[in-house]
Amino acid sequence: GECGFDQSESEGGDIVKVEVDRKIRATFTMSGGAAKRQKVDDGGDKECERGPLPLSFLSLNLNGICTRLEKQGGHWLKGIANLVEEKDPDVIAFQEVKLTAKAPAGAARNDGQPRQRDTPYDNDKQNDWQMVCARFLDKEQWCQLYTPYFSCADWRYAGTLTLFKKTLRKPEKFFFNLDLEEGGRHDSNGRVCIAQYSTGLRVANFYAPNNGYNEEKNFISRRAWDASLLGFVKRTQREQRQLVIIGDLNVAHQRSDVSHPHWFLAQGEKVRAFGKAAKMPTHHVTTSDYGQAGFTPNEQLRFGKVLEDGGLIDSFRELHPEGVGPDIDDANWSWRGSEH
Repeated sequence: GECGFDQSESEGGDIVKVEVDRKIRATFTMSGGAAKRQKVDDGGDKECERGPLPLSFLSLNLNGICTRLEKQGGHWLKGIANLVEEKDPDVIAFQEVKLTAKAPAGAARNDGQPRQRDTPYDNDKQNDWQMVCARFLDKEQWCQLYTPYFSCADWRYAGTLTLFKKTLRKPEKFFFNLDLEEGGRHDSNGRVCIAQYSTGLRVANFYAPNNGYNEEKNFISRRAWDASLLGFVKRTQREQRQLVIIGDLNVAHQRSDVSHPHWFLAQGEKVRAFGKAAKMPTHHVTTSDYGQAGFTPNEQLRFGKVLEDGGLIDSFRELHPEGVGPDIDDANWSWRGSEH
C-alpha cells in the first residue's frame, strides 16, 4: 500500500499526509521526514536527479519464485498482475526468491568463492533463471514497467528481488549490505537491497534471518543481524536521511501484531520449557531466545530498539493501534498462526 510518512516543505507550507492503503499488509517501517514527490523536469536528461520519488510500496515473501511458478503457475501470476494493476506500487519488494548467484565453474555451496550475486544463473541441475525469465520477467506485461535488482545466495536460499518503476527518479547508488560498504559487496545470503537517492532518501528491502526454535547457531545469526540493522538505522538517523524499510523482518513486535497472542505465547513457553530441561542455554543465549520464532522476548526487545534509535514509525501500527484481530480466514495470515 502507499506509505504513510509525512511530507514537509510543500508549496503551501502545509504538511501533506499520504494515507496507507489498509488492504495491503506489507511490512514496512519509516522515519518521519520529508520526501516530497517532485514534478518531472522536461529539460535535460538527468534522470538520476529529477523525477518523482517512490511513495508507494508492495512487499511479498515468495518462499521461492520458482516454487510459485511451478506449483501455482498462471493462478499466482494472475493474482500478482491484478494486485500490481490495482495498487500501482512504485516499488515492489520480493523476499526469499531462492535464486542461485552466478558462480565459477565447479563452485559449491558456502565454498567462499566469489559470486556475482546480482546475477542469477542456471546450473547443470536446475533451469531456474531460464524459467523466471521465460514465464515471469520477460512475459508479464507489468514487469516491463519496472527495473529489477537481484541479490542472491550461493544456492536456492533466501535472496531478494526489488523492482523500481522506470518512470521514477533513479537512485544515485545501491548498497547490498547493512554496513553500506560500496563496491558491490552483497550480503552473503542476498538479504539486503538499499536504494539511496540524491535527496537523502533511502529505500531498503530486507529479508531478516529466522530466529528458529532451539538451535544456538540460529540465535547467534539473528542477534548479529539485529545488531547490524540497529547500526544501519542509527547511522541513517545520524546522517539525517529519510528511511523507508520494507520486507520480511521476521518479527512480531507486540502481542497486537499476531492474530492469536495466547497461542503464540503458549508455544514459546513450551519451547522454553524444553530448552531448560535440556540445559540448552549457554553463555551465548538465554531462555528469552527460545520460543515461537519471530515472537521471542529478545527479538521483540531488539526490534523495539531499532524503532526507537532509528526514529522509525511502524506504519501499520499507526493505522491499526487495536491490532490485527483473530481473522484467521484472511488469506494474508501465515500458517504459523494456526495449530493446524
